[in-house]
Amino acid sequence: CSMNSNLVSGDKIVADTFSTEFKIKYRYYCGVELDILNRGGTILLAMHRERTVAVAKWTLEFTIIDDKVEFVCYSSLARISIPFLRYKTRVSYWSEVTEVINFLDHYEEENPRFLFLYRQVALLNTPRNGVVYTSGDICNAFQWYCYSTKLYNILREQLKLPSLRLLRSLTNATGKLSSDTFLTSVFSTLEPRKRLCSVIIDEIHVKQSLQYHGGTVFGPAADYPETLASTVLAFMVNCLFGGPAFVIGLLPCSNLNGTFQYDMYLKFPKSLHETNARVIAVLCDDNSVNRKFFNK
Repeated sequence: CSMNSNLVSGDKIVADTFSTEFKIKYRYYCGVELDILNRGGTILLAMHRERTVAVAKWTLEFTIIDDKVEFVCYSSLARISIPFLRYKTRVSYWSEVTEVINFLDHYEEENPRFLFLYRQVALLNTPRNGVVYTSGDICNAFQWYCYSTKLYNILREQLKLPSLRLLRSLTNATGKLSSDTFLTSVFSTLEPRKRLCSVIIDEIHVKQSLQYHGGTVFGPAADYPETLASTVLAFMVNCLFGGPAFVIGLLPCSNLNGTFQYDMYLKFPKSLHETNARVIAVLCDDNSVNRKFFNK
């Protein structure tokens, strides 16, 4: 993008005429009219991603101090420094101002804290009936919700977050990972060769505990309900030729044996075959339980 440098004579900045020349030189950028405000000697230059978004893509504040032009840079909501200017905050030439603006326009901050704050400001300025949560918003909300329902309710009083009803509806919709509906929705979109898959079986050791969360008690084992689980038996499907990989079953266990593992395994290939998937391999390590499982 080019600035209207021909409208300003010379590259040296003159403090006395800075305000006037600044508005002439930087009124337009890439064909877009910028927001230029003059607040008591401070010039504020802002570039928006969209006019409907309250947070500017970047913002520059220029102030005349002792006949020098001092600036502060913001990308979205975060204050940043300019490395190629050796992090100084005063400029003397118009070319330096242009370089700063070009740097900001291509600056991308991946810090999740800044992205979260940007989203919150955008959501707070959105009408209640027009709020649409992104997948990132919902993932952040799920993390807090799973940690503590009480904490999540407190956060909702201060932040714009999805309702508990929405999170619970999504949890209920995806909670039955081994259901025919879920498997059908996955394999119906795959081409024939990607329906070839392997089933991976693994046992994961967990700490014994009894927990109550969201109206559900967690901890009792599936093989011996009167005891607490010390391991989790996991069943995972891995489609070939670039297909998806996903978990279809997690079973808490107390004293896993080959017979129980075999009985649980029979449920999942049956569901997979009903969705036109083709299991060509069963993979697991060589511990004693798995050896007895393969002997069944």
